[in-house]
Amino acid sequence: VKALVMSHGVTGYLSLEQESILTPTRAVLNITRVMDPVLGGFRIHTLPALPPIDGSPVLDQCRQISNVYNPTDKGIAANAPVPGVDSQDRYAVGDVSGKIGYAGEREWDVFLPLIGKHSVVHRSLVIYRNGESGVEEPWICSTLTRYLWDHPEYKMPIITAEAFYRYPLVGRIIFHQPAKPYFGETTILVEGLVYSDGTSLNTTHEHRWGIHINPPGKDYFNWTARCVSAGAVFNPYKVNETVNAESVVGDLSTRLIHLVISGSKRAIHESRTLFTLDNLPLTGLNSILGKSLVIFDDHGPKARGDRLACSKITSIFRRKAVARNWFGNGFPTSVSGKIEFYQQTEYGITDIEMNIEGLEDIGDYQITKTPVLEILEFPCEETTLYGVYNPHSANPQLAARHQGATPDQLPVGDLSGKFGQLLGYSSVQKVGHNDSNLMIFGQTSIIGRSLIFVSHTTGRRW
Repeated sequence: VKALVMSHGVTGYLSLEQESILTPTRAVLNITRVMDPVLGGFRIHTLPALPPIDGSPVLDQCRQISNVYNPTDKGIAANAPVPGVDSQDRYAVGDVSGKIGYAGEREWDVFLPLIGKHSVVHRSLVIYRNGESGVEEPWICSTLTRYLWDHPEYKMPIITAEAFYRYPLVGRIIFHQPAKPYFGETTILVEGLVYSDGTSLNTTHEHRWGIHINPPGKDYFNWTARCVSAGAVFNPYKVNETVNAESVVGDLSTRLIHLVISGSKRAIHESRTLFTLDNLPLTGLNSILGKSLVIFDDHGPKARGDRLACSKITSIFRRKAVARNWFGNGFPTSVSGKIEFYQQTEYGITDIEMNIEGLEDIGDYQITKTPVLEILEFPCEETTLYGVYNPHSANPQLAARHQGATPDQLPVGDLSGKFGQLLGYSSVQKVGHNDSNLMIFGQTSIIGRSLIFVSHTTGRRW
């Protein structure tokens, strides 16, 4: 498991390795560049940060990460022991700098599981900085992502599914499971659930939930007998529910905990949560794909029944964006090849692969705001493409004064600023570029926009 750090002029990574649930976790923190001398501790928080997909003019990489992950209810911050001194069981699970020391004096962490219900996978690594008041505050956030054990530079292929609610709740529940092995653990992220029909303005608790055998029918918005079409709870092993309910695959409220539903969007953080669960397959004979995820309300009107909402569990596929058709701006172009962008989900980092030939005096290459209009004689003019794509209003002049600016300090579309210019290259084959702010999902997606090359000496554009 690895969290890449590329923010606020800080680059590096935290790598965690655990061979089995019986072995300790090897933790390696490697910070290669720090532009700010007041770097503080590093901790794991309960939730992954909300991805930058909503078009917000200000980029905040640490939205709704909740508190330090602390399932054992230990002291945190001023209530915790001195970092790197006491035994590791005295610290919160997520207090990594407390357990191994601020400078990584200890290499092994006995209480940092990557396997089991307290796994830290898909949670947030948070790097703190010393604030003006002298108190540490969250500064940089990155999601802990699975990587291949035998090829640690490559991400592990992940199967992703979702249940999307529109009535009488609005929200989404996401399921992640490694593609191999097929019996791997499933991470469940409840992104947030909010009442949308006006029946409650207060946050409600103790909602049972579970996976049922049928996809929902049109009765999902009925006022009577709602979601009856979802059928019975998913129980592929025919377990006696009255004797051993925790072994029923679909009975999530018994296997985990009950859900919370927020009364308003402002309180959506109250319903966000994350679980890790085994025996909840997204592939194979007993896959939950195509079935219903039903949320219950035991205190609702009798005519409606105890089923509050239901949604079909559907796949989320990895997205890929490609730039490969090149147009000269009123002249023939020698450029050929393609640049590919991959993103597993909006919570993941985007990987970039380049295979370009025929480059001539190319300096900058950038993603612009609008698509290419092929019918124009000069389709690459700035008056048509409207400049570099910059949804978060980054200041390129400010970042240019700092050598090695990180992606958050540059416009999203400034690829040459992030990865270097192409001067002196006639062809480029590169794999392994990563960008934490370049999205292929959501409102800030680059899909449908254009990518241009700019000549260093003449300013010509392709």
